[in-house]
Amino acid sequence: MIISNADKVIEFARQKGIFANSNSESQMLKVVSEVGELAQEVNNGEDMATKLGELLVELIILCYMNGTSLDACLKWACEKINMNICDRIILVGRAAS
Repeated sequence: MIISNADKVIEFARQKGIFANSNSESQMLKVVSEVGELAQEVNNGEDMATKLGELLVELIILCYMNGTSLDACLKWACEKINMNICDRIILVGRAAS
């Protein structure tokens, strides 16, 4: 059985008691903190791969706490983006005719 990285993060969070001792609000503060640290990396011209990874870990945990997954959120976002692009193409086409 292959365990995904997201599953490893969830298991890590479970073992550390994050799900039992935390909530969405406190997890969101961790996400915001990681975004701030990522912004510092970007502003300093540093390699941001580690900070992006840490942000993804916090997002995976937040998703799990709210009954979803990062994959499900990405799928929804991609579908929404494509729908918006199609809507814009249709609107531009109507304006041109």
